[in-house]
Amino acid sequence: MIEYLWLPIILLLYWRTWKYKILLDDHVPRGGYLLTLFDDVPRPPHSYYEQQRSWLATFTNIGTFVITCWAIHVSFGWKSALLYAVFPLNVSGVAWTTGNYYMSTAWLIMVCWYLAQVGWIWLSSIFYITALGTTVAAIPFAFYYAIVGWSQYKWISFIMFVPLFFFIYGYRFQTGLKKRKAVHDNLGVEAGVFRYNKLYAVIKVIAYYLVLSLWPSRLGFFHDFYRAEEMEKRVYRPTIQFWLSSILIILFFVWGIYIDWKMTLWWFFFIGIFSQFVTFGQFVSERYTYIANIAFCVLVAKYLPWELFIMLATLYFYRTHLYIPAWRNCKTLFIEGTIAFPKTAENYVNLSSWYIECKQHLKAAEMLLAALKLSNIKQSFNIHMNLANCYVACGMFGKAYEHTLKGLEQAPINEIDNVKKQADAIKKRMDKIDWQRSRLKKEGII
Repeated sequence: MIEYLWLPIILLLYWRTWKYKILLDDHVPRGGYLLTLFDDVPRPPHSYYEQQRSWLATFTNIGTFVITCWAIHVSFGWKSALLYAVFPLNVSGVAWTTGNYYMSTAWLIMVCWYLAQVGWIWLSSIFYITALGTTVAAIPFAFYYAIVGWSQYKWISFIMFVPLFFFIYGYRFQTGLKKRKAVHDNLGVEAGVFRYNKLYAVIKVIAYYLVLSLWPSRLGFFHDFYRAEEMEKRVYRPTIQFWLSSILIILFFVWGIYIDWKMTLWWFFFIGIFSQFVTFGQFVSERYTYIANIAFCVLVAKYLPWELFIMLATLYFYRTHLYIPAWRNCKTLFIEGTIAFPKTAENYVNLSSWYIECKQHLKAAEMLLAALKLSNIKQSFNIHMNLANCYVACGMFGKAYEHTLKGLEQAPINEIDNVKKQADAIKKRMDKIDWQRSRLKKEGII
């Protein structure tokens, strides 16, 4: 019975999340991307923010997670499944609605791997096609299986490249690439471009998530890691952090190869090298690590003696238990983010978006001003425009005009005309108010 201990633990940890308000990825204006005209602040439909059937979403999320743990149990043993069940970095996949389809990728890849191991390669490829249909996080498996399966199946092990080829050149992926590239171009982020100096950031990305796996910190999706280097424009140079990261990665690689070279390869393929496929050299969020977490849990479960394994699983359980309440609703999540990582602008921007939706524009402005102090040039355009929106909503047109002009100085080329129109509209309102005030003064009313 102890072999299925992970099942009641999952239910114990997550049973109360059916009461949580549902969080959707499209609902979260990440990174200051909320840019609107001052009279058109977007709000998603009410059902996006507070689902009436939250129990159904919770059932789906927990069910998906249980299937993932079962597949790990079958392929790698119950200890690996137990560790994965209590692994804190998996919380967002169970407690967050959009985490569900990233977790779906994890169990589909696990089933794909199991079927390939027992020789059902053609059936395995069907599950891989389905996995690719969920997220791009499935891409590395084709490369992984080509290497691992070579000794047994030779050229047949490259079968996963067939669906991968059709996926990469298919309509859905290419359309997504274009849309994402357009957004990134507006932010000044290079999408789909490889530059060797970004490898310095990639090393830090991998090392960061290695440390996060060893001892997960809360709300790591918008973290302070490398903030000072980014502000000082050292993130793409071989700094002390880069060398320390390199040493840590080498130590983990040597240790992992000694334990299980296949799982070590799995971890390195999935931890972020391919999940950064579009914006190479950028930090990624926890939800991109779900598949890599499988390999980490397998390695640790194989290495640790029983006593230490129980201690670590208990510590992870405690950490996860503390982590889950942060996902109750947007306000809680965003406040927790500002507390956990007070030097990260994105957390304040996300919290400001919640205040905007609640029409608490002065509080939103406070958060945006805090974000502005921590932002870089790429972020500050959107923050200035959001501040302008908030001040217009409060009738503070002078401050709104000031921030619109500051936003205009940093506006992307394709947004310059829109910002000018917004500035003109605000200026007309200010002139109208001044004219009305002067008229009232002449009439002796004020």
